[in-house]
Amino acid sequence: MRKKWLIISIVVVVLVVASISVFLVLRHRQLMTDIKNHYATVVQLNKGSKLYAKDKNKYVHIGEAKQNIVINLKKQTKSSDRYYAVEDSDFYVYYKDVKPLTKQNELSNYYMELGQVKTKKVELYFCDSNKLALVINKPLTLSVIKKYDEGYEVIYLNNIYYLKKGDETFIEKDNVENVEAISVFSLADDLQEGKMTELLQKLQEKSYRTITIQDLVYWNKQQIKLPNNVVVLKKNSCDDTCQNLLKNYGFSLSEVINDIEFYDGDRQNKIGEDTYYQYVIDNNTTVQRIEDMLNGVELPKPVYHTSSGEQEIAVLNYHFFYSPAIGENCNESICLDTAKFEEQLQYLKNNGYKTLTIHEFQKWMYNEIELPDKSVLLTIDDGAMGTGVHNGNKLIPLLEKYQMHATLFLITGWWGIDNYRSAYLDVQSHTHDMHQEGVCSNQTRGAKMLCSTKEEMLQDLTLSASITNDKTSFCFPFYASNNISIEALQEVGYKIAFVGGNKRAKRSNNKYQIPRYPIFNDISLNEFISMLG
Repeated sequence: MRKKWLIISIVVVVLVVASISVFLVLRHRQLMTDIKNHYATVVQLNKGSKLYAKDKNKYVHIGEAKQNIVINLKKQTKSSDRYYAVEDSDFYVYYKDVKPLTKQNELSNYYMELGQVKTKKVELYFCDSNKLALVINKPLTLSVIKKYDEGYEVIYLNNIYYLKKGDETFIEKDNVENVEAISVFSLADDLQEGKMTELLQKLQEKSYRTITIQDLVYWNKQQIKLPNNVVVLKKNSCDDTCQNLLKNYGFSLSEVINDIEFYDGDRQNKIGEDTYYQYVIDNNTTVQRIEDMLNGVELPKPVYHTSSGEQEIAVLNYHFFYSPAIGENCNESICLDTAKFEEQLQYLKNNGYKTLTIHEFQKWMYNEIELPDKSVLLTIDDGAMGTGVHNGNKLIPLLEKYQMHATLFLITGWWGIDNYRSAYLDVQSHTHDMHQEGVCSNQTRGAKMLCSTKEEMLQDLTLSASITNDKTSFCFPFYASNNISIEALQEVGYKIAFVGGNKRAKRSNNKYQIPRYPIFNDISLNEFISMLG
């Protein structure tokens, strides 16, 4: 009997041991499978996950991910290691704290290292959201690619983060090659697919990279350094064909920054405070010309076609817009049928004219920039019928449809400036409340402005400028001016002013008596064309 129980006991023990062994083997296999399944060359470190440093045979907690971040891992030396080594660092992550990813985490960075920053404790933020992303409780040395007054952009774990200034030490890198000039290529709205392909092929052949306008600004302020062979591409609109071409060749367009103005000087840009020149790429641009642009070759200046050798630019003066097609009427000679206005805009677009912003025209008048021969300035006085969203809304939709720029001289005390908001319409001053006929002390009839004292003019002009928030230009009511009114404009700070005159503007004109062509309702297309010259 005892022998029987002994045999049973031995069998039970063997079975238990065997079961435990099988359990341990299965558990180990499952662990190995979990470790293997969590590993990838690119992983997501989940919010709250910890970073570890190895101290002999122990893993010591030294940091934490405050948000989900993507990192690269080193190749595993042992498939059984529960802690994965992080690429470009001496740190580790626990296998359960990561999520394997199939995408690549490549840093598409074209910035050059400005220097290095040494810090005792690291708090890194996402650049786009300013959210705390990663905390490391250990001294680190990080590569700096952008330097601001209040912090740095640094590269760490194959990502770009923002580091706020504190008790860190910045060491500038010596003898870093930095590009000396950068081209801005403005692509014409009607640029054909073949011509755009030629441009992108040339950029690819020369190993160029596209940067953003914001990068251009940073570079100008010496906050970043850039390598050679970088270029800015900008275009007002980009359809599916345009987008696909850019994607296929690995280039991108830059968004235009509102406070940066671009001037078509057709030359390599020489960056000043807020002024950038650009090359214009249109359907007539040859491959050789593109290569010249990339090499910074000075290109031909505009053709001067007057007997004096001076360039002339037509400044056209509109007032009111109406549409007889929908039953509207206007008895003023300075009213213009919107059908005629659209015909004129169509002519300008079809014939390659550049419609100027008021800032481009002013800088041209002061010899600060050159402009294409086919340039024109469209101006509208007052802000009355058909010019704003509150009184017919004829002007802005047509400007936006044809992507043409114009300048509205607004009587700021009569209508609110918010009625005229558009990227294609600059709003300037036409006085605040002096656009009235008056009788001066010498009984000569004229504009109220000329019947006012200089102090009254200064008060009105200053108030109007505070509403437009711009002192670039002014338009005299009824085209009437005198020495006192010009002195008042100069004292307030206006740079140019317009009158009438029925002739084209030249740089040699008095800056406060610039002539314009008034546009009347009976104008023909041929007459319009003759004004352009």
